[in-house]
Amino acid sequence: MHRRTRAGGITGEAGAGKAVAVRASLSQLDHPRHKVIYVANPAVGVAWIHHAIVTAPGGVPRPHKSTLIPQATDLRSAAGSPS
Repeated sequence: MHRRTRAGGITGEAGAGKAVAVRASLSQLDHPRHKVIYVANPAVGVAWIHHAIVTAPGGVPRPHKSTLIPQATDLRSAAGSPS
């Protein structure tokens, strides 16, 4: 079986309705097949997002970006979640 992976993002000014749009979208998803990561502060950066991917399922993130990114990628691949 071939798994297609996708990632999406939503940005906008405060009060523009991002949370409402995300909630409406989430209600239409087949939850066992999709993983959602919510980043409230866009200034956190890519390393923080990889850290969140590893810690969300209870993992212990590796200390360096050169090892953290492959760790997060492996977890996404194993779970079949969007990359």
